[in-house]
Amino acid sequence: MSSMKEYALQYQKLGFSVIPINPKNKMPLIDFADKPAMTPSEIENFWDGYPNANIALKITNFFVIDIDKHGKSNGFESLKKWKHLNLIEPTLQAKTASGGKHLF
Repeated sequence: MSSMKEYALQYQKLGFSVIPINPKNKMPLIDFADKPAMTPSEIENFWDGYPNANIALKITNFFVIDIDKHGKSNGFESLKKWKHLNLIEPTLQAKTASGGKHLF
């Protein structure tokens, strides 16, 4: 895959609710609260007009562990010290732009 539109369509095909966001500040570019998920044609039309829009996913049936590294705070080091680390099973992961991770 080479475009954000293709990624958005793939996420939609996998059952995720796709939210286009501003790539600079992560702010949603559409109203999404209490709205149905975007259809493939809505995704096509949106990304044709805004090809550089980034993607967020609306999560309703699962949670995400967001591990960040900002300044002196290091979520990876904090997680290593957590006494229940063994409860986190191998799962889908996404690397964030800032070098963090999302565990789904």
